[in-house]
Amino acid sequence: ISSLFIPAGDSINIQLGFHPEVFGYFDGLLEVYSPVINARILLKGQSPYPVLTPINEQIIFNQTIIDSTSFKSFKFFNSSPSNDLRIDTLYLLIGENFSIISDNLPLIISPSDTGEIFLAFTPHTVGLKKDTLVICSNTEVNKYYFPLGGLGINPSGLISDEVFNYDNILFQNYPNPFNPVTNIQFSIKSQQNVSLIVFDVLGNEVTTLVDEEKPAGHYSVNFDGTKLSSGIYFYQLKAGDFTATKKLILLK
Repeated sequence: ISSLFIPAGDSINIQLGFHPEVFGYFDGLLEVYSPVINARILLKGQSPYPVLTPINEQIIFNQTIIDSTSFKSFKFFNSSPSNDLRIDTLYLLIGENFSIISDNLPLIISPSDTGEIFLAFTPHTVGLKKDTLVICSNTEVNKYYFPLGGLGINPSGLISDEVFNYDNILFQNYPNPFNPVTNIQFSIKSQQNVSLIVFDVLGNEVTTLVDEEKPAGHYSVNFDGTKLSSGIYFYQLKAGDFTATKKLILLK
């Protein structure tokens, strides 16, 4: 707009458009000049990253007779209200007893919609089998890691009381440094009260990510630092008598 005439005591509305081509946070400046006053108005806009939120954080197959196959689906939710979630790549870290059936990539999930990935488990020997499903996407976290578990049994079904053995582990968040979302994963070896809390460098509690009783298993949560200042923070896991603390860096 080059010039506008506004009568004394009157007002006008100026409509501005925001059309981001990439995800992120954006600043702009609207400059207004007049014979009476000059003004500079700061503009802000956000195109939020889509967020992959798992519906079932663990993918545990039923007991399966060796050299036969059982199937399972991994369901997730695009919690973004405005942007599509795009799954570009799927792979397994080991790939010996598990396989990915879904091959219609890229997989596009609309805002506030759900997606599903189909997996197969074919054990070749008796015993507990593990792997990790890796999902590469257009989210801020980019890569997600989800554990797979399955129990191979012989045709007589003699192994019927096997349990999945997890350890108490707090993993390093990814990505780190991050802006503004990072993923934190942890495992607990038995059912117990679990808390996962983020602190600042002075020891003040910033937010509580988990505070409930959970069964043994592997878990994944996202931490959003949108409203926080850049700096060093700490996250602490408490599960029964187990305590672990790690450092994360928010870099804006």
